[in-house]
Amino acid sequence: MKEEINQGYEVLLLWPGEIKSYNKNPIIKKRKSQYNIQNFELVNCLPVPLMGGIKEIDDYMQKCDKNIYYEFFKKNKPNVIHIHTLMGLHDEFLQAAQDLNIKIVFTTHDYFGLCPKVTFLYKNKICKEILNFSSDKCLNCDDCNKNALSLKKIKILQSPIYRLVKNIKIVKRLRRIFNLKNQVDGVKKAEDDLLKLNKVGDYQRLRQYYSNMFEKIDRFHFNSNTTESIYSRFLNIKNGKVISITHSNIKNNIIEKNFNKTLKITYLGQISEYKGFFRLKDVLDEIYLEGYDDFILNVSSIPPSIESYMNIIGSYNYDNLYKIFKNTDLLVVPSLCKETFSFVTLEALSYGTPVLVSTNVGAKDIVEDKKSGFIISMDDNSLKEIILKLYKSRSILIDINRYIMNNFSPLSIKEHTKQVLKFYDL
Repeated sequence: MKEEINQGYEVLLLWPGEIKSYNKNPIIKKRKSQYNIQNFELVNCLPVPLMGGIKEIDDYMQKCDKNIYYEFFKKNKPNVIHIHTLMGLHDEFLQAAQDLNIKIVFTTHDYFGLCPKVTFLYKNKICKEILNFSSDKCLNCDDCNKNALSLKKIKILQSPIYRLVKNIKIVKRLRRIFNLKNQVDGVKKAEDDLLKLNKVGDYQRLRQYYSNMFEKIDRFHFNSNTTESIYSRFLNIKNGKVISITHSNIKNNIIEKNFNKTLKITYLGQISEYKGFFRLKDVLDEIYLEGYDDFILNVSSIPPSIESYMNIIGSYNYDNLYKIFKNTDLLVVPSLCKETFSFVTLEALSYGTPVLVSTNVGAKDIVEDKKSGFIISMDDNSLKEIILKLYKSRSILIDINRYIMNNFSPLSIKEHTKQVLKFYDL
């Protein structure tokens, strides 16, 4: 949005805000502009579950007065509406835009609308829904979403007070504890499956509701071939294009790296099963016990058990990336879930750091296998084999660093914005 402003366009931001009362019509409130972007809060939006799942299904399909959106569009006269998630959005918003012939573009940053939990994971394994669409139709959704937040809790999370405190350290820690508990609870067998079959129909109805919303979208911007593949399994998409993404902090910081005796591996994701951390840890445990113990695993978060080979670097921001990647021989992104992209992969490459990503990672599109890094399956022993190979021969990493220096140039936010504007067809 900031770059579109820089390129001479007028930009308005509408975001899901406070829920004062459920089952009430939305109110669009103008807030203070930021970076010359006109800023609007959608009060009484639909619930925003983030990655917590959906339990009270009907509350996510509430109807409202379409005229509220009509008036907003008529007053502000947008040429294009660019949606980055359906969370919190009424179907009437899309209906009004469609009636007024306003072009609607959607970027596939997540799988919300196809999967209530966003990740397409069931008990820490890829859901059958995307492995074979015809074999399963929301059969596991009730079990998968049983720990979803109540509407009362979601209302608190969307409150102005929570906005003020959400970045305080203790609140962040409580969130991490809750998320870890949710993952543990999610792999336990449901104690009561009596209502499961009844719930299946409800989740099918919810998916159909979102499918109807997707049908109103004119153009799909896929941020990776992974998202294009998954969305195309569920929807009949007539106008879509894969355009890789970036952000304004990505610069060309590629440097010639020094690879010393100790192999320095870095993992910057969440400490979770679906991100592949525990699979990576199991592999490193095996390697360590086999006597290949001269390596370090840098992690940004504190895992449940800290091994002797781990180095906790703590939370980081973009100012820290130079130091992090200077002390990284290999960035590992071993996701078990279908990641729509992975900015950390792009960030590593922008510093000339070799990467190892799973085939589930959307950012594999920007990795040249065995040239700028490695693309591996998480279903075999490839992870262990590659790490052992690099442990025994740093020359491989030297060659990859040189290849990145000579062949990789990160896309600038200016050029990316030009691509998106062209996709708008303004």
